[in-house]
Amino acid sequence: MRQLLDLSYQGSDGGLSRVVADSGTVGKIQADVNRLANHNSFSRQILMEAIRGGAGIEDTDPVYEAFEERISLLHLAGTIGGLPHMEVTNRRDRLSVYYYGHLLDHLSALSEVPHPDRFGADLVMELRSLPIWRFFATHHIRLVSHLIHQMRDEPSTGDPVSGFVWSRRIPDFDGIRTVVRRHWESAA
Repeated sequence: MRQLLDLSYQGSDGGLSRVVADSGTVGKIQADVNRLANHNSFSRQILMEAIRGGAGIEDTDPVYEAFEERISLLHLAGTIGGLPHMEVTNRRDRLSVYYYGHLLDHLSALSEVPHPDRFGADLVMELRSLPIWRFFATHHIRLVSHLIHQMRDEPSTGDPVSGFVWSRRIPDFDGIRTVVRRHWESAA
């Protein structure tokens, strides 16, 4: 995000001009985002509002989409736990390990219940409170990385999502399975 906040362009006279904000404003925005990101609960909308308000960026500004992508990654990191690495991808790119649909499919395969195409706040909070959640999140990221590699670089061997089914064999995930079933069966 700091790279976007510091973004400058070179005018025809050779001078550099800031695209988003001056260095003082950038420091204030960064401090505000750091403060918000360190709370136990935050949302993408809160973080985007801090940047929008601090820098005066409009929703129609071309750099706005780039900030949304970075904020989504920051939010994901805060939601599912520590990630071994971050990558910035086009939000429409389903070949990203951070695409939420992969997690929906994985939890659906684990719990053997069709997913409702979204996560509810109650489900997310309950999953995050489980001691095994961080391990599952790391397992999920590794598994999706492998599946994406297969989809991209190897001949098709069937539905790659079927790889999620093997998570049912890990007994430590029984608590996650129970929570997901309870939430998604009641939503059906």
